[in-house]
Amino acid sequence: KSGAILGEGSVRLSQLPSSNGRLVYGPRIEISPSPTSSGAVSHYYSDAKNEKAIPTQATTFGGQNPVPVGKNGEVLLENVVKNSSTVIRANSPGHMPSSKIVVAGARPFGVTLFPNSMIEALKSIVEDKQSISRSELAETTVVWGTITLDGKPLSGVAVTSETEPEAQAIYFNEFMIPDPKLTATSSSGLYAFVDLQKGLHALLGQRGEAYFGHQNVDVEVGSVAIGDIENTLRTEPVRIRAFDAFSGGPVTVTASLQSLSQPIDVAGSATVVLPQVSRLSIIYTEAPPNYVSANYFYNDQAAYIHLPMISQEWLAEIKAAAKINDFSQTGTIIGFFGEENFEVYLANQIKEDPTAIVYFDATGRVVDGRQGVSGGGFVMFNVPSGVQETVVLGRASAQIFSKVVPVDTETVSVLNFTSY
Repeated sequence: KSGAILGEGSVRLSQLPSSNGRLVYGPRIEISPSPTSSGAVSHYYSDAKNEKAIPTQATTFGGQNPVPVGKNGEVLLENVVKNSSTVIRANSPGHMPSSKIVVAGARPFGVTLFPNSMIEALKSIVEDKQSISRSELAETTVVWGTITLDGKPLSGVAVTSETEPEAQAIYFNEFMIPDPKLTATSSSGLYAFVDLQKGLHALLGQRGEAYFGHQNVDVEVGSVAIGDIENTLRTEPVRIRAFDAFSGGPVTVTASLQSLSQPIDVAGSATVVLPQVSRLSIIYTEAPPNYVSANYFYNDQAAYIHLPMISQEWLAEIKAAAKINDFSQTGTIIGFFGEENFEVYLANQIKEDPTAIVYFDATGRVVDGRQGVSGGGFVMFNVPSGVQETVVLGRASAQIFSKVVPVDTETVSVLNFTSY
């Protein structure tokens, strides 16, 4: 009654029972508290009793936001809005630090910490299999994941890095022991990579030649990136709309979704069928000449995907009006936010970063001042390349909206921030 949000819920109308296709019964929406997104940090070799005795730390938003870890490893992302994405990092004595890209609000997330001795044993196998010296692996990267279908480990899935195709995965046998002879997962579903290049990697799981699933990981030196690849038999149709960001008119674009094996043509709108897995996924677009070919981001569980297309002329005018100078090894991030007035920043940004922020209103006109307006958005010019986190802070609600964004040189990334 005071206007405070106590909880939220949603349901797909297509899932509701109907009578002769005319009457729809429901929906029944259960309201439960949802000001936080929950998860847990666990240790690979431990039980509940020993878990309490191991001191553990965790952070989000570029490492600048400490997250309290409870006695049993539980963590809460306070005031982070549903469908936000962030990299959660965890560390503990005697273990290699771990990180995972998580999507808030869908379901509890998990981050596993691995003992240093286990990682050293894994390095020995890579040393023998790939003829890499131990000195080269002293400060290296590790990706560790499980292949699951509807929550159960699955055998016969081969994993590759689309970012580094020549890299070879290591698979674990049914006893969860690394086996260099395996060329795909066993019944344990476990796999790992050692010594991938740092940065964002798009991991692809295939059974034979068929797509099984994907996952994006932020690979860092001296850390384990959790790369669990999930799939489910439960799918839903999802509508994709491509439109001019300010006029709303339909635009024809070719879109490559990570969840699909082939690109699709979106003539204003299209419908695709996606597995109901909550994860950060990327769309690469090929736009008409007068629009920007940009990268977009989506959650496979979303009921819709919007692609606001950016005019080349509009972006050039914004850049000229703000007198932005170009810096090398940088990209551009454009975001749309319709909830309330807001501020935006890059997580873990340092004073030397050349990033410049320009706010615009719903018509695309530049807004004076240091905050954005409801229904408008922002442009971040000269964003340093690498995995970045864009954080939007609602001025009235103080709610946090965040997105993980892989920034490549001279690329444009477009973000949609919503609380639903």
